[in-house]
Amino acid sequence: MSKPLFVGAVFLDAVGTVLDPCPTVRRAYWEAGRRHGHDASEQEIGLRFNRVFREQESQDRAKGLRTDEHREEQRWRGIVSATLPGLPDSDACYRELHDHFAQADSWRLLPGAVELLALLDELGIVGGIASNFDSRLHGIIQNSHFRRHVRHTVVSSEIGWRKPAPEFFLHLCKITGLPAQNILMVGDDQENDVTGPRRIGMPSILVAPRSPSGNAPDLAGLAEMIRREQIVPLRQLQSSRAN
Repeated sequence: MSKPLFVGAVFLDAVGTVLDPCPTVRRAYWEAGRRHGHDASEQEIGLRFNRVFREQESQDRAKGLRTDEHREEQRWRGIVSATLPGLPDSDACYRELHDHFAQADSWRLLPGAVELLALLDELGIVGGIASNFDSRLHGIIQNSHFRRHVRHTVVSSEIGWRKPAPEFFLHLCKITGLPAQNILMVGDDQENDVTGPRRIGMPSILVAPRSPSGNAPDLAGLAEMIRREQIVPLRQLQSSRAN
């Protein structure tokens, strides 16, 4: 980053950026499937889940990235039934998995998440979560260790657009009252969290919380960028101009 980036708000993606499922998705599906009479291996279920998830993502892109709570329920029902085919009661298994992933203790915080959000709060930078999730995310965040540092929790199913739709990122401008150039989007997905926001002039940073590199720091590395004043609170710029 050649010159300081002045930001008034930083939005972090949720899954894969600040949260990871615990146990893993494939383990949770395997355990639920066994309870409901499915006998596939955990590895087979994991491979099938990944394929079906990609297919559902493609369907959303084909439909212009529009979404709502009904679409999210439909999407996850489809993922459960296709990942665990032949269940005697697919609806019961869907409900169990839906409720499981609504619980805060089904997720673990990735290293550096609490410290990063606390640092943003300390510097007067609005901290937020911006995710392709559904309304369950509110409860997860409210029961997390960093809830007091999160000003906004934005979920695609409530605003009607999934990342990387421009409308999703324009919503971040609307709720913060900031222009796109003064909001930073951070996440682990190149298209959803980096390329998408840049299309409307919103700066973004790719992070890799599990395997950081020179091109993608972990959350502690992002905090270090702030401490080195590569990312600077917008109010600092406004104060210097006033003087």
